[in-house]
Amino acid sequence: MTPKDLTPEEFEAFVQSALRVARSEHEQMPRFCPRCGGRMIFKLQRLVMEPPGDVLIYVCEVCGEEVSKFFPFPEDHAKYFK
Repeated sequence: MTPKDLTPEEFEAFVQSALRVARSEHEQMPRFCPRCGGRMIFKLQRLVMEPPGDVLIYVCEVCGEEVSKFFPFPEDHAKYFK
């Protein structure tokens, strides 16, 4: 399924779903570095197609430690990637 396959209403539902998923993923990432306690900042979000999900990478402002985590999409959002 591509955006061209969606009606305007379906596309709006997809965008709202994507915003909810992204917000939830970012809320689950660490705010402070597990190594030094410095502040973690967003570095990269990568889409994974199989299984559908995102990989988020945060990096510590102080020591450069990277933390990455895979988040599989909930089924109601994963349907857009099948």
